[in-house]
Amino acid sequence: MFEFMSLTFLFNNLGAIKAVLNVSQLTCRSISKDIESKHAAELEEKERELALRVADATLNQVKAKLESDIEVLKSLVPTAEKEAQEAGKDLKYLKERQMSLNC
Repeated sequence: MFEFMSLTFLFNNLGAIKAVLNVSQLTCRSISKDIESKHAAELEEKERELALRVADATLNQVKAKLESDIEVLKSLVPTAEKEAQEAGKDLKYLKERQMSLNC
């Protein structure tokens, strides 16, 4: 008797049950959409963080290369001491040259 009443109850309330199921379906869809949008937002955030890391690494590489190049250029620029040594060598050469030509 209980089974028969349950079936009768279900049959009589079929419209209400369908409405509840439709609402449940809509709720599940909205929850699913929320989860998907949150996941997409998390992925975008991760991508943004990775892009920032790549940009920082690239910037650090460029800075290091520039600093290295500046050091190389600084080493090529003659200092006052080097210029004085070169001038002394030039004078010595000129004196020796004049002596060899005068003799």
